[in-house]
Amino acid sequence: MVATKKPMVVIIGAGLAGLTAAHKLHTSTPSFDIRILEAGSRIGGRIRTATFSGDRVETGATWIHGIEGSPIHDLARSIGALDSDGRPFECMDPVPDEPITVIPGNGAIIEPRIVNPVTSLYKDMIAFGADGGEGSVLGDTALKRCMEDRLSVGRFLRSAFEVYQEENPSEEKRIEEAVFEIHENMERAHTAADDLGDLNFHTEREYKEFPGEQITIPRGYSSVIEWLASALPLGAIQLNRQVVKIEWQSSGASDLSSSSPPVRIHTKDGALFHADHVIVTVSLGVLKAGIDSGGLFSPAVPQFKAGAIRSLGFGVVDKLFLQLGETYTDGFPSLEFAFDRWRKTELPLWLQQMSTLSPVYRGSRVLLGWFAGKEALALESLSEGEVLDGVETLMSRVPTLPQQPEFTSAMWTKWGTDPLFMGSYSYVSVGSSGEDFDRMAEPLPSVGENDEVGAAPPPLQVMFAGEATHRSHYSTTHGAYFSGIREAERLMKHYRI
Repeated sequence: MVATKKPMVVIIGAGLAGLTAAHKLHTSTPSFDIRILEAGSRIGGRIRTATFSGDRVETGATWIHGIEGSPIHDLARSIGALDSDGRPFECMDPVPDEPITVIPGNGAIIEPRIVNPVTSLYKDMIAFGADGGEGSVLGDTALKRCMEDRLSVGRFLRSAFEVYQEENPSEEKRIEEAVFEIHENMERAHTAADDLGDLNFHTEREYKEFPGEQITIPRGYSSVIEWLASALPLGAIQLNRQVVKIEWQSSGASDLSSSSPPVRIHTKDGALFHADHVIVTVSLGVLKAGIDSGGLFSPAVPQFKAGAIRSLGFGVVDKLFLQLGETYTDGFPSLEFAFDRWRKTELPLWLQQMSTLSPVYRGSRVLLGWFAGKEALALESLSEGEVLDGVETLMSRVPTLPQQPEFTSAMWTKWGTDPLFMGSYSYVSVGSSGEDFDRMAEPLPSVGENDEVGAAPPPLQVMFAGEATHRSHYSTTHGAYFSGIREAERLMKHYRI
């Protein structure tokens, strides 16, 4: 196929997937006109580096998940983003302090003899669920019993814990359960599943991590975004252009003239863009809302696509940053909170599943707590005063600290209620499968689609990229990167470039 004019490619979203696709197309060939329509006032999507109390922190994507073979690691290294500029940054310590596990209320420190076996059990079961390896805490008979109840990750883990407690009777069963719940809540933040009972056990095994250590980026994740954007032509990225409708041709018939590009993109401010191809990189949360309202795509996407969008999970994970007051002079430890569910507490519900609170690096006066699901959404609705009061109340229930801390300011993310994202990242829910990620990635019109008289519609009109379109690297920045490269190469192959 030889094009007589440059095909117009409109990319919706200036996050990592969209910028990667644009960068690949622009730097590989001069054969395309490219526009990126970004709904917000900044680029980066779910990547955003910020400064809080003098420390560089990540309010979105934080980690490079494995450095061996990771394209994000290779890119960050090649542009010097892994070289320190002298400023402290989140998780800069290669070996963080071991956490102290406490029971809010009486402030008791839970002894390692209780914490360590439960922690080992949990890690073994997570590893077994991921790759089918051997469990070192439970025997073969117990593992077989757990495998009989494995529809969800949550049920599998709970089965293992129940077997463990049966085989290891203890007078501290309640405390063991509180420790186990710490790890469950960490897993909720890791996977974005509000309830681990909705996390598909079988398909989780398809998720892949790169080998090697997991690191953060000294110059900030946003440095990767800025580098990708810097190569694009001036004016290619248009901010504050929220797309409200994508009109495409699902058959050969059309009310557009034959010389018109087949896709029309309408934005909230009334602008209209014509394109030969559009690459949609908005979050799965935005896609869910778009197909449920019926207004984002015209005509509506086919059932295979709508089913995948509805079936896959998309959860909320938020970070809370707190600044320690100057009166706190001791180094703040890393804390794990084991909430005793049988003990009455006056703590607000949003705090009762915060598993950890720790400095963003050793010696920092900025503390970080993670929230997922319902607790994250509850946090998003609060004022700064309510957040500070809640955390200080929690700290008053931990009298084992050398002194009572006070906090002067707080900053937290609001991914769940931000209409441009409506959540944090995707997961495989019970009822969905890895095939749904493949369906997410399939362009429209789907392969082989014809109209009533057999005329084929223009190909590759609506394409999809983003972390929720990658079967084995969903929920990650490298998954988003891979998807952007995939769609750029799909277009280049189509035009034989």
